[in-house]
Amino acid sequence: MKRLLSILILSTWIILLQAQTIPHDVSDQENHSSKNTELKLLQDSVFTYKYLSFVDSSLMGKSIYKYDENGNLILSISLLWNSYFNHFDSVTKSTLTYNTQNQREKTIHYKSAAGNTLIPERVIYDQYNSLGLKSERKYQYWDQTSNAWKDGRKFDYEYDQQSNIITLTESHQNNQDDSWEYYYRKENSYNNQNQELSILESVFDPSTESWNLTYTSEFTYNNSENTKTEIRYNVDAETMNLTPVRKVYEELLTEKYSTYRLTMKYQNATQSWQNETQHFSEYDENNQQTLLINYVWEENSGAWIGTYYNEYKFDENGYKVDIINKGWDPISSDWVNDHRLIRTLSDQALYQTEIHHIWNNLTEEWFPYDKTEYYKNQQDILYLSINYKQTEIDQWIINRKSFFYYTVISTESLSEFHDQNTPLTYPNPATDCIRFYTPLEQGELIEIYSMSGQLILMQPALKGQQQLELHGIPKGIYFIRIYNGVNIRSQKLLVE
Repeated sequence: MKRLLSILILSTWIILLQAQTIPHDVSDQENHSSKNTELKLLQDSVFTYKYLSFVDSSLMGKSIYKYDENGNLILSISLLWNSYFNHFDSVTKSTLTYNTQNQREKTIHYKSAAGNTLIPERVIYDQYNSLGLKSERKYQYWDQTSNAWKDGRKFDYEYDQQSNIITLTESHQNNQDDSWEYYYRKENSYNNQNQELSILESVFDPSTESWNLTYTSEFTYNNSENTKTEIRYNVDAETMNLTPVRKVYEELLTEKYSTYRLTMKYQNATQSWQNETQHFSEYDENNQQTLLINYVWEENSGAWIGTYYNEYKFDENGYKVDIINKGWDPISSDWVNDHRLIRTLSDQALYQTEIHHIWNNLTEEWFPYDKTEYYKNQQDILYLSINYKQTEIDQWIINRKSFFYYTVISTESLSEFHDQNTPLTYPNPATDCIRFYTPLEQGELIEIYSMSGQLILMQPALKGQQQLELHGIPKGIYFIRIYNGVNIRSQKLLVE
């Protein structure tokens, strides 16, 4: 808690945002506080700022999200700020529609084009059967020559009575006659325990209008030893002879909460199996993965070479709080420390800190180089993230800030806000300073905007009676807003 207060006190330095326009009218913001019994929040926008120095910043971008009444995402937009022309440039956009069962039916993706415009890129259609299982997915692509959608490819799904996929068929569009042509098919079979028994993969031959089997996979199980073996074969199109390609052996070590996976490839020259990859995982008693190790086989040295090694630690609430990544040292043929991510929470989990470290071989210590703090309000709602870069030991500078805004579709009593008729600040009009009151322990921001929507001043607001200096703010009419990530209170402010 002391660290949280020190961070907030440090952040109360006044940050002037030079000529950055926030593209929304703050006068239209509503107070969303109510006294319903359920809390549902939908993140609707994120503003990100790049910090050029501790007191100077530049708007980087904005992400916008919109949802329907059922909480389904229906619009996603990514924007980059163009500081030269002083406006946002569109980057990507996606629109989504759903059926009555809240299953996604249509997704349209757009991409940037010349002149700060968005043009369609591709659309995805999904259809479902009476059981709610996906029966078809179709892709269309935008043809800029004809300015129309063109069919590209589609996938058809068939299921057994246990809802296992038994047939997946891929078809491609023939642009000459606008017809669908078969391309690829995958057929699965299962045993009574819904375990895979075989996979048949075929490609379609248009000249003969028939399917040609190309690969097949067979699965065997030893339930008493908790093992599974898969052998994949190449099928000769003329003779239908099977040639082994790859073998995967998996073992579940239940007494140690661990799994082992060995992949081998078949050598035709020696007609024998050769090691390819080795994968090892461990889990704790809560089925949380604590270790992940992978090796590849090096033919020249005839030895296993490590590719990645990750250790995970969790707190008593199941949050992943420590991740250690190790790299492979070819000299010692062993793992050495490389990267580490440490997460910490405050007593009330009001904010989370993530610190990235790299291993210093000279001092044999972890050196922090990147830090992000995530601030939440009393309802555990994220409203601000601050990223820092390390320039010198124990000296952090702000790199960027992101502000998270939400749509409240149903709220409980989030905080004891003043009545809307009660002034937020006083005196009003003001000259040198204003005073205001916030009831929360922490987790609020106070912002001052010009009439055009320009963000003039921003700083955290602590609980209780506070004073905000107005030095450097020209005379005029402004909007002042107090925001805690969910509730927004705003009023006009006259500076004389």
